[in-house]
Amino acid sequence: MAIDNTWFRRRSGKEDSVHARSCCPSKAVRSKNTNDTYEATEQSAGEGAFSNVQVLKRRRDGAVFALKTFKPGMMSSGKIQAEFYVARGMRHQNIIETCELLEFRGSHGILMEYAPRCLLDLVTTRALKTGDAEIYLQQILAGTAHIHKLGFAHRDLKLENVVFGVDGQAKIIDFGSVHTTRLSRPSKYHLPRFFSDNS
Repeated sequence: MAIDNTWFRRRSGKEDSVHARSCCPSKAVRSKNTNDTYEATEQSAGEGAFSNVQVLKRRRDGAVFALKTFKPGMMSSGKIQAEFYVARGMRHQNIIETCELLEFRGSHGILMEYAPRCLLDLVTTRALKTGDAEIYLQQILAGTAHIHKLGFAHRDLKLENVVFGVDGQAKIIDFGSVHTTRLSRPSKYHLPRFFSDNS
């Protein structure tokens, strides 16, 4: 089964230009009144042991995002903040873009760029060609190298945690298991406080 590469290419239509542009404001924010800003769609982007990922649409322009919400009692607020700020600082084309820390319908969540497919889907459906696999491996390694350059280890890199954005790039997601080796020096991600025993 040959993979359909049309979804990898950025198209020039109005809809794709809206979805492809950066979703992040200039500063990390905690949004209020998000029910008025975003609306839920019927689409789910995945479920994990500690969280669910749903697809939201921004009301003012129809732009689509992924919202990772955490199951009650599974994650402390400090660890949710830590995951957000670490992911927010990972600015790289092969790492998912993280937008906002918000509350939606009573659940705390992390808003991210929307990525329509994941690597697991391509592997399990046998849709991944050798040539494509080599390109994606290079992109995954580039994203991983950037994470290491910033002094972090992902620690949960697997097929489910590699997705493909509308720009066709492989992107690493899910920084819930991240570890840093730089806790002894000041960190702009505030990890010493977020990962303390009191979190």
